[in-house]
Amino acid sequence: MKRKLSRNNRGFLVLYTFNLQDSIRAEKSSVEELNSIYHESSVSFSPDGKTIYFTRNNAERRKLKKDKKGISNLKLFKAEWVDNEWQNITELPFNDDEYSIGHPAVSSEGKRLYFASDMKG
Repeated sequence: MKRKLSRNNRGFLVLYTFNLQDSIRAEKSSVEELNSIYHESSVSFSPDGKTIYFTRNNAERRKLKKDKKGISNLKLFKAEWVDNEWQNITELPFNDDEYSIGHPAVSSEGKRLYFASDMKG
């Protein structure tokens, strides 16, 4: 049984992949190595396609972590494409439990990562 949000009884957001060349109705498959039991969304790739940046709920050991106000914020993660799968999933160093960071966008030359956040400044 898939986990669902208690507030609206809908499933959590999950990352999927499918081949556009097959057709728009191509069978999709979830990217199991990137998906947790909570939300994943908003991906961006490095120019060479070997690094993915994505948004994920702040969780540890299958339990949501919350800030001082009781909110589970978002964090950015990255993973590397190795041996035909995403490996080395790493939380980015500027994440913090007290604010959200999400919606990554990598610049075309791969030197900058843009994102949205509610952090001060």
